Amino acid sequence: MKKYHIADVLTFSRFVFAFLIFVFVVRGTSPIWVLIAFSVGELTDAFDGPAAGRWPYPRHLEESLWWRVNKVMFDMVADITLGVAALLYVAIHTYAFGARFAEAVVVVGLALQFMVVILKRSPEYAKIAEGLILTRRRWLYGPLIAVVVIILLLASTVGTESELTWSAVMTAGWFWFWLGVAVVMGIILVWYKWDRLCEVLRKDSRGR
Repeated sequence: MKKYHIADVLTFSRFVFAFLIFVFVVRGTSPIWVLIAFSVGELTDAFDGPAAGRWPYPRHLEESLWWRVNKVMFDMVADITLGVAALLYVAIHTYAFGARFAEAVVVVGLALQFMVVILKRSPEYAKIAEGLILTRRRWLYGPLIAVVVIILLLASTVGTESELTWSAVMTAGWFWFWLGVAVVMGIILVWYKWDRLCEVLRKDSRGR
């Protein structure tokens, strides 16, 4: 495998992790496995961009491969597929408030995407569309991942909704340990995705 394939492998792997989570949804698998698959999938999202920048594709290949020609869309679909899979599990197999959260994310996400598509059609509103994209990346991307991770952590370490009490959370040692691990992973994710959080157009050769 050539080094410039590494970024592709990382991006493709998000579809694999999403598929695994869909299987977990159907089988009702323990949330800890969903948490692991989702977390690793999100880390691939952090590292595929730097990998693409470090080992760029030869131009003649980039223009002949469909997933390279549509690299921005391909990356976005991978992100959305992974997120939808995790939200589906949260909605079906965790808590009532998890289901409400998942529903709200879907509604808000679809509404924002619809507004962006409509506004982009008119040059005079293109700036507003870019502002919506930037706002979504800055203020929704990280917090949404954090909430999904926390819900999956609670379901993995505390238990069912009837067992979910304030005292149970405060005394759940494993919850706080893994929450610390999740915070470190979140910092890594934000560090490597900072350009995406701050810019509408991605700068590296892969468009991430």
